Amino acid sequence: MIERRLEAGVLTLTLARPRKLNALSPALVEQLGLGLAGAAADDEVRVVILRGAGRSFCAGADVVESLGPEDLGQARRFLEGLAGVLRRISALPVPVIAAVQGDAVGGGAELALEADLRVVAEDARLSFPDVALGSTPATLYPLVRLVGRARATEMALLGTELDAAEMLRLGIAHRVAAAPELGAAAQELAERLRDRAGARSLRFAKAAVIHAEGASREADLRANVEAMLACHLAPEQRAFVRRFGTGGGAAEA
Repeated sequence: MIERRLEAGVLTLTLARPRKLNALSPALVEQLGLGLAGAAADDEVRVVILRGAGRSFCAGADVVESLGPEDLGQARRFLEGLAGVLRRISALPVPVIAAVQGDAVGGGAELALEADLRVVAEDARLSFPDVALGSTPATLYPLVRLVGRARATEMALLGTELDAAEMLRLGIAHRVAAAPELGAAAQELAERLRDRAGARSLRFAKAAVIHAEGASREADLRANVEAMLACHLAPEQRAFVRRFGTGGGAAEA
């Protein structure tokens, strides 16, 4: 259900239930969690792309397999598994790009929003219809931070849908691509990240953003000093300093 491809530092994890619009079953959530755990442990992985096979990114929780059982213990295991996947995406030390086409609904929207950057197809739609289905969104944490409380409230209570153009306008999408070009656009962004600097720099930059969300200003400044010191003697920074000293650094910074 999860297809894994690692090529030149870019790991692509693909939700592969296209006939079910990649709806989140307990098995799919478990496999995705294992794939992300493997990415965190693999030093070869520099960037992760999260994709959905077929015409939609992810249609949310599988109604039969995930929402159907009336056993609360079983429901809890699924929901805690999904929460664990979201936690892994956020905590992954390398950048995560979501390549979103078609529907990203409910849990699928949560997966897309948890990523660090999003490339979306022109037909992409993001929504939280949970209230109308008698449920509630599992988490709105990243949505509130991306679009603000008022817009997030509207989406949560009324199920208001965002199309690709609106996602770009709100800063949710980094880029909009024609549907046939989505994979190439996500790959291009991944390679740009991979080649921009060393793995150490990428990891500290992502950590700085996450830390800044919840830390006090003083704690953030202290963490920033330690992170920059950790990068100070890295080969990439030393090479930049040497280039700058020979007059070539200003254009390459």
